[in-house]
Amino acid sequence: MRLIRQCIYCNTLIPADRKSSAHYCSDACYYEAKKERSSRQYYSKQEFISRFNRNEQILATLFSVYQQGQVIRYNLLDQLKFDWGISDGELQDSQLNVWKAIGKYCYLLNADKTISIALCNNSNQ
Repeated sequence: MRLIRQCIYCNTLIPADRKSSAHYCSDACYYEAKKERSSRQYYSKQEFISRFNRNEQILATLFSVYQQGQVIRYNLLDQLKFDWGISDGELQDSQLNVWKAIGKYCYLLNADKTISIALCNNSNQ
């Protein structure tokens, strides 16, 4: 005797002739659910790429200001809605400071809540 199972896509009963491990009532429901999962993954990746590009643009803008000797404080990046959780790697300099890489820029949050910005391929790191 089999348990009554419902399709996780359309909530109809799964026919008894489908495998006992089936989660969908038909191949059509399976493919529709698969398309929806794929679409959610695509938009999730696009959102991440958008946030990543925004962070890189913020660093690019502030890099020229930083090169002119101006101090950049942590709260300025917060005001610009900088996403601190996004990076595409980390680099360690000769003083063992860990720089976060975002695109072609790297930043370091200093102990005094100022930000140092450099090009990632810069030889002084």
